[in-house]
Amino acid sequence: MPPRILNLKIKNMKKNLVIIILTFLPFFLSNCKKSTYESENSPTDYTILIAHGYDTTGIKDFGQYYRVEGDIVIPKSSLTTLPRQAMGNSVQQVALSKQRTITVRIDNSVYINGADFDWSAEVPQAIAEFNNLETSNIRLTLTSSTVADITIKAESISGSPNTIAEAPLPSGGNPGSFVRINTTYSHTPTNSGQKKYNLVHELGHCIGLNHTNWYDTGEGPFPVIGNSPNSNAQRDLWSVMNGGTAALSWIGFTDWDIYAISFLYASADGIPGSSEFCTSATYGYSNLPVGSYINWTVPFGFTSSTSGNFITLTRSTGYYADATLQGEINLPNGSTINVTKLIKSNCNVSVEFKNTGSQYVSGAINFALTSPPYSSYSGTVSAPYSSTYTTMTGGTYTITASRAPSWDPYYVSIGGGTPKYISSYGTTSIGTYYVGNGFVVNVWR
Repeated sequence: MPPRILNLKIKNMKKNLVIIILTFLPFFLSNCKKSTYESENSPTDYTILIAHGYDTTGIKDFGQYYRVEGDIVIPKSSLTTLPRQAMGNSVQQVALSKQRTITVRIDNSVYINGADFDWSAEVPQAIAEFNNLETSNIRLTLTSSTVADITIKAESISGSPNTIAEAPLPSGGNPGSFVRINTTYSHTPTNSGQKKYNLVHELGHCIGLNHTNWYDTGEGPFPVIGNSPNSNAQRDLWSVMNGGTAALSWIGFTDWDIYAISFLYASADGIPGSSEFCTSATYGYSNLPVGSYINWTVPFGFTSSTSGNFITLTRSTGYYADATLQGEINLPNGSTINVTKLIKSNCNVSVEFKNTGSQYVSGAINFALTSPPYSSYSGTVSAPYSSTYTTMTGGTYTITASRAPSWDPYYVSIGGGTPKYISSYGTTSIGTYYVGNGFVVNVWR
């Protein structure tokens, strides 16, 4: 099967992605070298591998690392750091800070080893497949730089004529660092579809996906990802992450592939659409599998209309509060993905600062928005029985009143509510209020 290079994968911590099983290893793929390595078929190493659930049948020793189960690469340097018992509560995946900025480069070796090993045209295609998953936070970028998070390269994998390629799982919050195309593979792909399929598979390993068909390859059983089915009971026959499928051509992610990737890497942006609006905005998905549908929960203060997998929200007149749109995506296989979107108001409102008394007032009323962008505003009034106005974005504000040593004490009332006496120098808290059109601050002394 297309190889996936892992640091010692602990079987009991692998998470079945549906059928897709995604593994996050708590151990890093290290460049550290031991001064000596145990000899081939080292009983100590084999004991550790078996204790962690690996099938050592057909294991290959490559000096600094072992390959087990066809395409799992385990550096020997990691074996001595492994606990003797499997852990079931730690996972390894791409860190949130890295998920949307993963860079990929094509090494020159891909171009010079002949057409069969030149997969350069398929690299951007494979990248696009991940980037088009709207419910996932994973974003890959092809770069011409000599430095990247993932390098695509073509090299001989000695003694592995049936291994088409290999790749490591994430380490230390970073994606697996390379995809190695095997230039001594005995059944070289002859069409673009096969190359693309295997690139997507190996990039899947780089972001933490393990083989979906773990049960058939003797790699289980394992816990499932979210509500995904157990590989023993159900099989996702067309998952791109199935092992032993190097001869297949790309036909797309399965529903369970999409579900599992989205479950582990939920989009940080939430539902596609604007993060703020005043009157109306549209949200939804254009690339869900055919047959998908969404159950929407419309937030208070909004009306809505739907079309396909899109919803248009309209603010009710005078309502400027932040709100959260919720959706339940139902995939054709029966799985669901819960998605949300925090929506802020960018409507401008006019706030009246009104002196209701017969004397001049020296003072300042300060408004600080309680959520990003944390805007602040200030209003003053002076002449008796007069008003000034300040335009600000509607929303929830913390309000304070200021008094300088040269100013007389004064009273503040929000919208005719209980007055507060401003006698202390500096600022005095008035409270937190929702500010919309018609908001009035009364002052007097």
